[in-house]
Amino acid sequence: MAALELAANETIRVTDMVGDMMNHVVESTPKNLRDVCGELSYASEQVVSLARTIQDYLSGILSTGNVYEKQAERITGM
Repeated sequence: MAALELAANETIRVTDMVGDMMNHVVESTPKNLRDVCGELSYASEQVVSLARTIQDYLSGILSTGNVYEKQAERITGM
């Protein structure tokens, strides 16, 4: 199902975004920490929003009941 591939790709994108955020913190200096915190606040809002959208999308797919058992297992594992 192509919809699951799209959701999986978006899940990977969220993971990459979080990794980038962590790297940004590690590379920050005391001088730019305030700016980094502001950027992280904005980025974390994006991550939460995207994660909720993915979760809602996958819940919608499951609620239709038109998925095979393997697909349902994959969805619940995301």
